[in-house]
Amino acid sequence: MKKIIGLLGICLIPWLAGCGLENSDYEIKVNDNLYLSQINPQQVLLVRSDDSIIIDTNNDADVSRSIAALDWNKEYFIAKSDVIDIDKESTKPLYWIYNIKEDKLDGSLSKASFDKLLAEKGITLTLEKYNKRIKDENKIYE
Repeated sequence: MKKIIGLLGICLIPWLAGCGLENSDYEIKVNDNLYLSQINPQQVLLVRSDDSIIIDTNNDADVSRSIAALDWNKEYFIAKSDVIDIDKESTKPLYWIYNIKEDKLDGSLSKASFDKLLAEKGITLTLEKYNKRIKDENKIYE
């Protein structure tokens, strides 16, 4: 009996470790109509309140992207995504600029195109690492 209980305990610990809040699906309110939606620990989407997707960083069946850096204000949402695929180390990050007021997405962009468009539009936002930018934001767990 002790062996069974011990075996159950060993199996239960990893399962419980994967159920923590940091691994849960959550949303972060950007404004009344926009949310960052973490649908799994590796993928975050920018979605409208009606659940329509604005930025889906999963651009290929074999390659998953995750928002690695971002920032936003009342007018713009900017993001950088990195590839989560150890077999494709040389794949370059992609960048997006979303005009919130006009509901217009520019991307996926190269770094040079992203920087040029930021300058042309006079956008002064600076990309911050995802976890740093969202650390003080209220997470709504599903």
